[in-house]
Amino acid sequence: NASLRRVNLGGNMTYVNPGLFKGCRNAYSNILYDGIIEIGENAFNGCAGFDNVQIPGTVTKIGDSAFAGSTGLTEVVLWTSVPPAAQENTFDEVIYANALLAVPVDGLDTYKSATCWKNFKNYEGYDNSGIEDITSEDKTPVGYYTVFGIRSDRPIEGQMNIVVFSDGSVKKIKY
Repeated sequence: NASLRRVNLGGNMTYVNPGLFKGCRNAYSNILYDGIIEIGENAFNGCAGFDNVQIPGTVTKIGDSAFAGSTGLTEVVLWTSVPPAAQENTFDEVIYANALLAVPVDGLDTYKSATCWKNFKNYEGYDNSGIEDITSEDKTPVGYYTVFGIRSDRPIEGQMNIVVFSDGSVKKIKY
C-alpha cells in the first residue's frame, strides 16, 4: 500500500501475521504495543522506509526474515531485558551493521550474546526505571513520546513514556 506511512499495532492483536506488511516501502515508523506476543515471518520484510521499530516487552518470538530488507532502519528498540527468540535472518546484514539496538541497560549483556541480537554492531542501554504514577487535576496530557523521542498516539503501556502536558510541563512516566 503506497499511502501507508505509519504502522501502529496493538489492542487485541497478539500475532502479526506472516508477510502482513511485506514490501510496504513508504511507511517510516513502526510501533508495536503491548499484547503482541509473536511477529510472523516476513511480517515487515522489505519495508525499506522504516527508520525505527519499537518492539514491546510482550513479544517472545520474531519470525524468520521479519525485518529483512527493511534497510532504512536506524533504530531497533526493545522494551524487555529478555531477548525475544529470533533467528540470524530476522534482520539482514545492512541492518546489523547500521542500526542502533536499544535495550534496557540490565539486559544489554544478554542481548550481546543472544542469537540474532549479537549480530548488531551498535548497542545502547537505557534506564527503564522511573515514576510509576502521577495525579494531576489542572493539566492533561497532550503528547506522548518514547524515551528516544518518537511520537506516539497514546502512552505505551509497560514502558517509559515522555508525556507533554497542557501547561507545558514534561514528565517521564511508566504506564
